[in-house]
Amino acid sequence: MLKKIIYQSFASAPIGEVEIAHILESSRKNNSALQITGCLLYHDREFLQLLEGEEKVVDALMAKIETDPRHSDISIIDSQTTNERLYHDWSMAYEPLDLPLMKQLEGHLNIGNFVHLSQIQADPGLGDQLFRYISSVILQ
Repeated sequence: MLKKIIYQSFASAPIGEVEIAHILESSRKNNSALQITGCLLYHDREFLQLLEGEEKVVDALMAKIETDPRHSDISIIDSQTTNERLYHDWSMAYEPLDLPLMKQLEGHLNIGNFVHLSQIQADPGLGDQLFRYISSVILQ
């Protein structure tokens, strides 16, 4: 059985494209070895991430993330078992949330003024919808 977890956190310090590239490089290498797949979203010092894989491995990775000094205010938005991976071919997909994509998400998720990823925290179902929509955009 696989586990899927969605969490939200804030960057402890501003993060630019170079730092995101380093995070992605490291995550892709480590996640591939652990057979973890998922997606990272980042906007305005906010992270939203979906991780999927074997339950014990996902739990161990979350424990490591919770002690990572680059993150603060980590909140688990959704955690569930699943039979399928949403990002089966992606050790760590990444999608920067720019204004055009946010406008698409507003319409798709039926929410207005989608400015902060923390809005997803109020409704865990939105997190799942968000990552399903992002996967359809990435996997086109």
